[in-house]
Amino acid sequence: MNLRECLVTAEERGDRPFLHVGDRSWSHAEYAALCERTGAAWVATGLAPGERGAVLLDNRAELLASFHGLASTGRVLVPMNTKYVPDEAAYVLAHSGARTLVTDREHYERVVAPVRDRLPDLREVLLVDGDGDQDFRAAMEAAPRVESDAPDDADVAVVLYTSGTTGRPKGSLTPHAHFTFNGRALNDAIGLGADDVHMTVLPLFHQNAETTSTGTLLAGAQLVVAPRFSRAGFWDEVVRHRVTHAGYLGSIIPLLDAFHDPREGDTDLRVMWGAGLSQEALERLEPRWGVRFLEVFGMTETGLDISNRIDHDRRPGSCGVVVPGKDVRIVDDQDREVPRGTPGQIVVKVMEAVTKGYLNDPGNTEAALRGGWVHTGDMAKQDEDGYFYFLDRYKDIIRRSGENIASADVEAAIRAHDAVEDAACIPVPDPIRGEEVKAVVVLAADAVGTVEPDDLRAWAAERIAPYKVPRYVEFVDDLARTATGKIQKQHLRAAHGARPFHDADAGAWVEGPRATEGSPA
Repeated sequence: MNLRECLVTAEERGDRPFLHVGDRSWSHAEYAALCERTGAAWVATGLAPGERGAVLLDNRAELLASFHGLASTGRVLVPMNTKYVPDEAAYVLAHSGARTLVTDREHYERVVAPVRDRLPDLREVLLVDGDGDQDFRAAMEAAPRVESDAPDDADVAVVLYTSGTTGRPKGSLTPHAHFTFNGRALNDAIGLGADDVHMTVLPLFHQNAETTSTGTLLAGAQLVVAPRFSRAGFWDEVVRHRVTHAGYLGSIIPLLDAFHDPREGDTDLRVMWGAGLSQEALERLEPRWGVRFLEVFGMTETGLDISNRIDHDRRPGSCGVVVPGKDVRIVDDQDREVPRGTPGQIVVKVMEAVTKGYLNDPGNTEAALRGGWVHTGDMAKQDEDGYFYFLDRYKDIIRRSGENIASADVEAAIRAHDAVEDAACIPVPDPIRGEEVKAVVVLAADAVGTVEPDDLRAWAAERIAPYKVPRYVEFVDDLARTATGKIQKQHLRAAHGARPFHDADAGAWVEGPRATEGSPA
């Protein structure tokens, strides 16, 4: 199924309410008409079938309508991260070959204008708050109806640039079938029906929100798009729109947990789905909020692959079972399937609903899709009943003295301390042990100056094996994250030694890359 067919279905649903963004709302039919006008405005800039246009906007209706509307004409959308700095924006615009950009005045002046002379292929820029020839809303009203062949389900609809936690982002060539298949799979897993209200607080430039919106459209349900996430605003939207289902990231839940809203537990919200929630938080928050948490696994390139389901039992610590219609396995370094219970890399069978590769990047495409399987770079294990347990990103496995240490295990132990607001663990090269464990910790405001690194080590030692306890501890004010909540660990690795850190072996605070000097065996 392609995205144009989604809009045809929406048109047939008429006045049934669909989209709510801020103070504005659209029925299914009104949204279909909005997408048609939006797609026509894009095409009127001269975009030919298969050509790409970029959008740089915060959560608003024009972004979502560009996603469904432009793809339905056979053109390709490039959603851009609104946290980009000019150099990052220039890279994505140039690499994608975008011919048209739709943005607003604030983002254009801050992000695009400083690098405009580096973008000779960018023919036209339209502003949703512009005037004259740059007025996108006026273009929507003036553009003639687009007559074009329906796109194929396997045609590329969107180029989704990865979060770039390891370097320059890669542009994943994402087909129409990715959003329709995964949207339906999500509906099935979380039990979303036509009478439900689904809320996303994530950026619309992200695969998660785009799949959520498509699935909600297909279900005939209502979609609430929060302009941005805030602790109080979350419950405001839940109560105002009688939200029944909502997605989350692990980084969102602690913020909501710390903010005791008097309305929580007395709303229509009954299902929350996402990734990164600890078992302890799940068991504590479900009765408090009156919801059922469903942990899932997926990625930009493949969508929803593994999921707990509303109609299945859950296993503690598990992200669920394989989504019907997908083939997911655990393999070793030679791509051989491993026995149940053995850790390995998650791979997903190539099918119409997963990435077609990376734009202008044959090397990474071949590596990621080798043998007909998408290699996720994530480590997990599977039990005898088919439940998967996410362990860590392969690149976040710390190999100390022959032991594999999942950074997520160490992070969970440290974050459980009342004085800790956030934590990330990284490997530091060591000539004797191979790698050492370093914890980069954000203390709660009232704990600064009262908690020492050895306090955190003692706490961790009661919860994890001794070889996992961090040798190095560094305190920071915050941890840089991507717009989708991923900690940018490459920055932490690069910054090792730039700030003071505590070395357990030395029993002191030190400066400089002491970890490279070695340590006693």
